[in-house]
Amino acid sequence: MVTVRVLKRDPREEKGPRPEKSESQPDGKVRGGTMAESPEERAEKEHGKYGYRWVVLGSFMLVAAVTQLMWLNYAPITSQTQELMGVSEIKVVLLATMFPLIYVPVSIPAGLLIDRKGFRFAVMLGAFLTAAFSFLRLFADNYVLVLLGMIGISVGQPFVLNSITKMVSTWFPTDESALANGLGSLSLFLGMIVALAVTPPLLKALGEHSLDSLRWLVLIYSLVAAAAFLVFAFLGRARPPRPPKRTEKGELEEAPLSWESFKALFRLHDFRILCLVIF
Repeated sequence: MVTVRVLKRDPREEKGPRPEKSESQPDGKVRGGTMAESPEERAEKEHGKYGYRWVVLGSFMLVAAVTQLMWLNYAPITSQTQELMGVSEIKVVLLATMFPLIYVPVSIPAGLLIDRKGFRFAVMLGAFLTAAFSFLRLFADNYVLVLLGMIGISVGQPFVLNSITKMVSTWFPTDESALANGLGSLSLFLGMIVALAVTPPLLKALGEHSLDSLRWLVLIYSLVAAAAFLVFAFLGRARPPRPPKRTEKGELEEAPLSWESFKALFRLHDFRILCLVIF
């Protein structure tokens, strides 16, 4: 007698194999048990958008604002400075006038340095000069030393202000370039506002009829400059792990600035006329 055994199939097998979870499952799991990428992480890989770019911009804005604070340090207290230092008004005005006079010739080597060393090196140099020479002004009874201090600060200014476009192109994608440049420019006016609005009442609170009050004012601003230098030194990174997307077709190729570029400019007749009109 022959016995026939009937095997029953599992109904789950008839439905076919269970589909594997895709990388975009709601539970956030992917193959291998790892977590799926967040939108921020995908943006970092696809477009080079790193949240840290705002930290770099903020630290730069602090340094840029301090340079303007140093520029207009004596402007709102001209009469008090003239009386306390025992110098003429023209000498006090000269302290602020040094900045635009020095900015023009120093801008060219500053631009060359920014292209070769990067914006972080240039901003660090400018912030260091600002902080170091600011302390030289503590010798308030010696006008020559105060003037040398302002000259040193003004030399550092172009290295900071001319770095804004390089910093933005390094950290920010094209669709955020205008915003980042606008915020960087805004910091300059914030520094001016603080210098013009805070300096007179601060000097008055320190005792505006003594030379020591002027020294205390300079010391406070010098400490602010030193703090700005340290903040950028610790927070200002040279570049992101992945460069930002500059255009829809890819990154823009940048040609380094060189003396040959300036020679080509000066060969242009219209450019030479423009220089004569300006200077």
